[in-house]
Amino acid sequence: MTNFMRSVRGDGRHDYTFPLNHSAELSATVPVAGEGTDLLTGRAVAGEIELAPLVVVIQRAR
Repeated sequence: MTNFMRSVRGDGRHDYTFPLNHSAELSATVPVAGEGTDLLTGRAVAGEIELAPLVVVIQRAR
């Protein structure tokens, strides 16, 4: 069963990816497209990320 969802939005300059872990108990390894920055933490994001339960990332693509 998949515990995450991913939405992608754009503003004409950047693409924004919103991976969200829906599980209240399990972590999820989520693939992300390309390289970018997590706007909530400032960390670089690429390849796959590990999401703790009920966590979201906002990735702005470079």
